[in-house]
Amino acid sequence: MNNLLEIKKLNLIYKINNKSLQILKNINLSLKQKESISVVGESGSGKTSLIMLIAGMEKFNSGDLIFDGINLKNLNEDQLTDIRKKNIGIIFQSFFLLPNFTALENVNLSLEINNINNGILKSKDILDRVGLKNRLNHFPSQLSGGEQQRVAIARSLVMKPKLILADEPTGNLDKVNSLLISNILFDLVNDEGSSLILVTHDTKIANKANKKVEINDGKISG
Repeated sequence: MNNLLEIKKLNLIYKINNKSLQILKNINLSLKQKESISVVGESGSGKTSLIMLIAGMEKFNSGDLIFDGINLKNLNEDQLTDIRKKNIGIIFQSFFLLPNFTALENVNLSLEINNINNGILKSKDILDRVGLKNRLNHFPSQLSGGEQQRVAIARSLVMKPKLILADEPTGNLDKVNSLLISNILFDLVNDEGSSLILVTHDTKIANKANKKVEINDGKISG
């Protein structure tokens, strides 16, 4: 099976007040198609930075980050945005739903932007699959935290992306909802054939992935 993602000797350094702060150090990681990897580690260890680099939302200083055969270090901002829009779904700890859009409208928006046919039907279908068939026309303020995160998961998967990046997707939820949401996420990713990189502090959720890696002080240690 081919690698969807290959990261080789990747380094991220921030310049702060003329001082260098190395966030990620010589990271090597590969992800196969339809594979899931959980990333664990202490707060500030570099987990979210890794997600941002893979998403093309930050630039790394050195190394290679090859997504679907394309080295992201060779791309400009417009090219990175295009790859992200067409191939990558992102789920954050904060749901980032548009408050004046219903659940259905929030999910359908990305399909509209990309001129995808039958967007409403596709959006209804995936919202049904995350258990929100009866909440389509509710606004985020009318939904619980767990329901809002289900909308965010549906939104990230409706485009059938090759890769899902999930950064602490259950971090704002209680234990019951955390388990429910993680089960929904893994089930949908498996059904759609997407690959998944999941950042989490929850050991039970991390253990659901095919592979688990740990980041300590900017380095992968497991």
